[in-house]
Amino acid sequence: MNPIMIGLIVFGCVFGGALLGMVARSVLPDHHLSDESNAAVMLGIGVIGTMTALVLGLLIASARTSFDNQSNAKKIILLERILAHYGPQSSGRSTKPGWQIAPTPLRQSGG
Repeated sequence: MNPIMIGLIVFGCVFGGALLGMVARSVLPDHHLSDESNAAVMLGIGVIGTMTALVLGLLIASARTSFDNQSNAKKIILLERILAHYGPQSSGRSTKPGWQIAPTPLRQSGG
């Protein structure tokens, strides 16, 4: 699906929800439109907004970690290619026993 179509679908859903809310307001009894009900709805919207922000933050952190890991892998491949230009004694280090790359958490903690 292209982005314009997705935007139109989202616009339609939001506009339809607004129209539905306007119709529901005229149909609902008065005790559902009190200040207490309004406060409960606002509290629920606040919780949903907070959870959305948390999920988006975790999504961005996960994407950054994935990007950093790919970037490190690219650097290692580039290092192998550069070492290959120095001759057979320097190329193929990663295939020899004892040459290992520590997992990302160990490298970040200094261990």
